[in-house]
Amino acid sequence: MRRIYTLIFALIIALGCNWIESAQAVQASGGVDLAWSPSPDTNVAGYYLYYGPATGSYTQRMDVGNTTITTVTGLTPGTTNYFVATSYDAQRLESFPSNEASYIDPGTIAAAFDATNTLHLVFPVAAGHSYDIQYSTTMTNWTTLTTILSATNGVYDFVDTSFTGAVKRFYRLILH
Repeated sequence: MRRIYTLIFALIIALGCNWIESAQAVQASGGVDLAWSPSPDTNVAGYYLYYGPATGSYTQRMDVGNTTITTVTGLTPGTTNYFVATSYDAQRLESFPSNEASYIDPGTIAAAFDATNTLHLVFPVAAGHSYDIQYSTTMTNWTTLTTILSATNGVYDFVDTSFTGAVKRFYRLILH
């Protein structure tokens, strides 16, 4: 599955759950908006959302009440976050968790020139993913400058040594 990140981000992921039929997440600054279909169980009093930095390892729990939409903030750019939801009844007895969904907080891509007029593209990377940095002068035909394999979460500083400044360039980052 490929996700394209450009200087303006638009990202939608599907949150697949046993009882959550059509949920999606939309990128927000430092966080993610989550929405889902309500549980068909008539005894539901509310929902818990669990999330954390590793699959099956949820370090945070949010009680979102009896709503099917919430925003999770404070996510670290470039890291993968994993989410499951449970419903609970009036006695706070929980259902089994939903299927797990994951989301990489993309952060932002910063483009800047240094003192020697060299172009730097700085962006967060997530462990276990690869990234293609591409450019275009037309936004129709794209050329891959390099592919980056990330072994750890962090920030990557790409220097475009082929950029001369004679022709404008558009850049995009493709996450694999």
